[in-house]
Amino acid sequence: MGKKFRNTWLISVGVFLLLTLSFRLFPEGEYNALASLLLIPYIACVIVGSVSFVLWIFALLKMKPRLWKLLKIFTISIFSLLIVGLLLMIFVIRSSYIDGDLMSPTINNGEYVLENKIIYRFGDPQKRDVAIFKSTDGENSYIARVVGVTGDVISISQNEIKVNEQIVDSFDAPSPESNWEIVNMTLKDGEYFLLTDNKRAQNSPKVWYFVIRSNFMGKAWFIYWSFNNARFVK
Repeated sequence: MGKKFRNTWLISVGVFLLLTLSFRLFPEGEYNALASLLLIPYIACVIVGSVSFVLWIFALLKMKPRLWKLLKIFTISIFSLLIVGLLLMIFVIRSSYIDGDLMSPTINNGEYVLENKIIYRFGDPQKRDVAIFKSTDGENSYIARVVGVTGDVISISQNEIKVNEQIVDSFDAPSPESNWEIVNMTLKDGEYFLLTDNKRAQNSPKVWYFVIRSNFMGKAWFIYWSFNNARFVK
């Protein structure tokens, strides 16, 4: 049985190479009916060659019980990890791309973040959480840090932002033309106040958001853009 798989693989590789060379005979950038027809056996060679090669390797290993047992354990382990990973990506984790520097240096522009999207099904957002949330129309998503929760008093004046009388951001007073809105309010049940970690400009305030409980999508958990820069979100 192993020889049959081996011979099938060798034939597939030979035909594949011949077809690859034959494609070079056709002029580039022009439609050719024969070239289109040759794509069918070309793809078939790839499929048959790949399957026959795998079956050939399996046949060789099956002749050696110890190696065959190790291969089965390895295969089952890999498939188990893939299934667990797939389930996590579907139900627990979501990947988000960060566009902009408003959360720098915690999360930098162009980095990818793994988001725990079920944590807020079992508990409320907490202060210091870096949360992903959707806009009121549901068309956009944003990321910021929770600094105010239900019952907190939020004060936004001409040059500072306070939560329960504690300054969380200060900045130069805006120009009279900026239509600055003075805010002094207590967050109601299910209301949260979020700030970015960075500013759009040195003397401007951090960007703030008032977010209702149902608009929270998840909590930023892990940055994985590069191995050297991989880190947990704090």
